[in-house]
Amino acid sequence: LKGRQKVRDKLLIRSGFAPRSVHDSYVARTALTAADLSAMAAQAARFRFKPTISVLVPVYNVDPKYLRECVESVRAQCYPYWELCLADDASTNPATVAYLNALPADPRIKLVRRPRNGHIC
Repeated sequence: LKGRQKVRDKLLIRSGFAPRSVHDSYVARTALTAADLSAMAAQAARFRFKPTISVLVPVYNVDPKYLRECVESVRAQCYPYWELCLADDASTNPATVAYLNALPADPRIKLVRRPRNGHIC
């Protein structure tokens, strides 16, 4: 089977197509459309009980790129009843501190800064 897969991949590359990993194929098959997301948001709005989902994230000197991806991923959810709780464990990385200082203005994002590093991460 692996030999066939290698041959298939070589033929795809020669034809100008890059072979996909199993994960990439799965993501492509299951990606939500704008209509799917809109329908999900409409359905969530009709819930009688709307629990708040809390996402807890310990932070210590993380690359702001990954922190931004994390925050934007939560903000992009179609279920609007969430809170993102960021606990900064006394980060010393200036880029991390700068990103935390400039977090998007969203009342669902809560930041707690620890005065000393407590090794929570």
